[in-house]
Amino acid sequence: MKRMIIMEIVYAVILGIVFGIVFKNFWLGMLSGFFIGAVMIVIMSVVIKKHKNNQENNSTQNGT
Repeated sequence: MKRMIIMEIVYAVILGIVFGIVFKNFWLGMLSGFFIGAVMIVIMSVVIKKHKNNQENNSTQNGT
């Protein structure tokens, strides 16, 4: 989980630099890059939480 968050921060910085070049405004690009990174972190954490719950439910149903 921690490694995923670090990778998302790195991706957000890279996206921010690219958006900064595209928008000709570095701060707007960094802000949008961090926003996209934050949204991706939230989505991935929800997916991981649901996956863990499904695994726990499957293990209790199977008796393991």
